[in-house]
Amino acid sequence: DRGNYHQVPWHKVLSVGEVEPFANDSKKERQIMTYAASHNLARPDRPGCLAVGVSPCSYQIVWSDPSGGYASEAVDWERKKGELLLSFVYSLYIPSASCTAVDPTITLVDPTTSSSPRWNILFKGNVYEECRISFVGEPHSRQTVIFRHDSDGSVLMIKDQYTDKRRRFKESDLYEKLDGVAGWVTVVDSGDVGVVVGSGKLAREKKRLIMNSGGEALSKAKSVKTFLMSMYDILEAHRYAVMKKQVMHRDISHRNILVNPFGITDTIPEGPIFVNAILNSQSKAQPTALICDLDNGCVYRGVENSAEIKEQLKSRTGTPMFIARAVEAGQLQSSIKFSPMPLISDATVAEKYSKSYQGEVMRTFRDEGETYHGSRMNMSKWMARHDEIQRKAWFYHQPRHDVESVGWCIIAFILRAQPKEPGDVEDSLEELHKSWEILSGPVRLGLFTWPRQQWERALHPKLGFLGDFLLRLGGQMEPEYGFLDPPPPEDHLHEAFQRLLLNQIHSMTEDIELNTDKLRTLPEVKRRDTRDTATPFGVSVGQGEFFHIVNGLILIYLL
Repeated sequence: DRGNYHQVPWHKVLSVGEVEPFANDSKKERQIMTYAASHNLARPDRPGCLAVGVSPCSYQIVWSDPSGGYASEAVDWERKKGELLLSFVYSLYIPSASCTAVDPTITLVDPTTSSSPRWNILFKGNVYEECRISFVGEPHSRQTVIFRHDSDGSVLMIKDQYTDKRRRFKESDLYEKLDGVAGWVTVVDSGDVGVVVGSGKLAREKKRLIMNSGGEALSKAKSVKTFLMSMYDILEAHRYAVMKKQVMHRDISHRNILVNPFGITDTIPEGPIFVNAILNSQSKAQPTALICDLDNGCVYRGVENSAEIKEQLKSRTGTPMFIARAVEAGQLQSSIKFSPMPLISDATVAEKYSKSYQGEVMRTFRDEGETYHGSRMNMSKWMARHDEIQRKAWFYHQPRHDVESVGWCIIAFILRAQPKEPGDVEDSLEELHKSWEILSGPVRLGLFTWPRQQWERALHPKLGFLGDFLLRLGGQMEPEYGFLDPPPPEDHLHEAFQRLLLNQIHSMTEDIELNTDKLRTLPEVKRRDTRDTATPFGVSVGQGEFFHIVNGLILIYLL
């Protein structure tokens, strides 16, 4: 007891309610729905939560599960008294058959603990004991939860989520198509859990993936060079998936990139060739990072011959701040400020690069004359740029859009990075704050107008040398390649980015260790429609949080 506050761990809470002491209770529904949604995330064994909001004028019952939030009308005390409220209390003990309130495959190891809870998970006859939660997603959608299971020195990651039953591509099928290719997390088992929430078009069914590889959040990259090498390998893994396995991710962001990987096996000879193989003249090398989460992934090849796939690729899929601009708008963009394909600046590195990828045409490609990535402007198409209907018709999600998302990840990371040993230099945050407001806003194109000196001022003084790299990267990200004819090869932007990364890696005579615990301070910016994430670039509800109960104001029903 600390004054008027008590702390109750979320895992001891069965339901939640709020008492609004004032007659003006217009915010009651929204507030109690927020509490119920938080309960959804904190209790993976209870996908649905029934909650109540009470005021002097009325009360209201709400239900929250992955299919959405639902609220009763505000019931006037004088008109209907408390029949519905009594039904609410009754349902806490005997849940309604129409509401899925429990997932029987997940149980608390110790319901009495006040520490972070551990969970036992039953799947296909196997019990994974003492699992702990490492990530939670958004409550009213997939309600993703990722558990970590440690046993006898090995680690498994268990991913649960509620997927739309109408979905064209299933994550487990896409991983099966990848067939364990290096550079991606490896799925060793998957299937239905047997829990369905919602009905009709809102119905969602629970799926489970078990992975034997993983890593840490991108913010845990230990040095500048390690980060740049990780980005190279992410592009290489994505490129291989598109070109060889016909799988495209469609939602690259900070939360889908894992560094300091574990559980990876030796790279197969015909798999992706990662950066260490080039730098060290090896036939193969381990990836320095992994891609995860194919929630929004799709089969890409054959799109020209499939109206169904092409229509799906017109949908807006991605994470704000990292989503490609054309995908966000659902139409071609207007910028035609093209840059030619970069060249690898060091002859020795260029030779190693071409030998590593012998036989791949794009690896030795050079622009000639007035070409950009091997193509020229289609002027008739460009003249129709003001026709929004036509620009929408020309658009569909392509591999280059995922590469642009990698570019936004690179920009966001470098802007916030600071050295482990910052020294005595003064770190002015003014330009960082300007850049972050643009990055978080609706028109990110403004960053591409910055000269090199402004990029340098936006970075930590010890990382200012990366300003020129960001300038060149932006030059490849800015233009709308949809106006080029013939269309550039599908991996053209991968190639441009990977060459720029190799140049920057090679030019660094000394590496700089990074602070993996603290990033540079951001300004308060108005959030757009975003998804919760478990990285320092977003919000997450953790199992270590407690629900604060104010005496007399909030009601809690305890297990």
